[in-house]
Amino acid sequence: MSMSYEILTEENPQVPEVTYILKEIGLPHDNVTMELCLDGNKWINNCAWVILNHGQALPVTLRLFRGTGSSVDYIVKKEGEIIIGLESTKTTDKDSRNTSVNQRFTKFVVFKQMYKDAKMILYYNNKQNHTTDTGKLGLRMFKTQGVHVTDSTGRDLLSDCPSFRTVDEVLQAKNNIKEKKGNVSIKITKLADHTYGITARLSKGIGTSINSDPNIGCIVGLCATIYSLDSSASFVIQNHRVKLEGLTNKSKFWYANSSWPLKLEGSEVNSKGCKSPENPYRENTMSESHSTILFEQLVKKKNNFKVLFHQHACSAKSSFILADGSESHVPKTVTIPDIVFLDSTNKTVFVVEGKIMKDIKKGDAQLDNLKKFDEFVLSKYSGHTIKKGLCIYTEGKTLPATKYPVWFSLDSEGKFTMDF
Repeated sequence: MSMSYEILTEENPQVPEVTYILKEIGLPHDNVTMELCLDGNKWINNCAWVILNHGQALPVTLRLFRGTGSSVDYIVKKEGEIIIGLESTKTTDKDSRNTSVNQRFTKFVVFKQMYKDAKMILYYNNKQNHTTDTGKLGLRMFKTQGVHVTDSTGRDLLSDCPSFRTVDEVLQAKNNIKEKKGNVSIKITKLADHTYGITARLSKGIGTSINSDPNIGCIVGLCATIYSLDSSASFVIQNHRVKLEGLTNKSKFWYANSSWPLKLEGSEVNSKGCKSPENPYRENTMSESHSTILFEQLVKKKNNFKVLFHQHACSAKSSFILADGSESHVPKTVTIPDIVFLDSTNKTVFVVEGKIMKDIKKGDAQLDNLKKFDEFVLSKYSGHTIKKGLCIYTEGKTLPATKYPVWFSLDSEGKFTMDF
């Protein structure tokens, strides 16, 4: 009897990632396609896809889960048991030293706390070359923590990367990284036996909350690496710039650090033993992203329609596809929608905002607030017309009147309506 597998993702599922997962679990993967499980206008089997290779169905189903900020992008189940956690990114070391490596640590540390025997994989869906000292340090920390790192070429990016053997090696490697002009680098000092001070800003302002994701990830990675080499380790975060009044240990930063004692300088709030306030892998529950992902998949089947851009809730932002097929980054200062389609026949660009029912009026407001994005689109597609509309997860409720047309809606039973 063959084994059955499930792939769960909070992302808009991509063939390269699914292909890599099939390779990992030993299933055919040389010509992979995915088909939605539809019964008329209903998305069935808990919003699933069938995975095929050369048109033959494999013993794998693909479904969406509702994630949190600390969930990896894909989890794989074998006979109901989670065996793989995979995080995918297209961000290169050149694009961002922090985003390509450091921000990933939190997800893997939380995943390992929950599924200590599962394999952890960081998958770069492009050819990767880590040349910065920050990137190289991150790879060594991944190697020490047992995370497998690969890219679209199939290379093992850790094959020539040594694990850390002592805490002093970690401190030396981090503290020797040259500080960029204008930056305040994270530094580590030994305050006493088994007690380590980490100087790092955790707030983007002064006297505000813990909200600096790159530094959060780096601190979690450093603590996890040091703790794996010194099981009596405790940590004090210094020069953090966080408001201590009313500080609680209820965010992902605290439960990511829950296996060891960690405090912020000036506070007695401790991370040891903190629990996640919610399951980061919630199955059989739907959200806005279910609606926008299904809408995108259905529109892609239309003749002459092409997806130019997407950023589904909880998913990574894609590049913007240009008329010649090349890619461009949308400027960081530009407010973006959730999906952008091109109708090449009628020279029309469709801009879509996704929302859950209770936020439907915010969808109207956000479509109104896209002047810079409209200018960006027309600079790439001159002579085209822009049309705007909404994609709604209705939760089974009746839609109210809206300024912009509702092109697609999905309810809590998987039934959908498309007027596009």
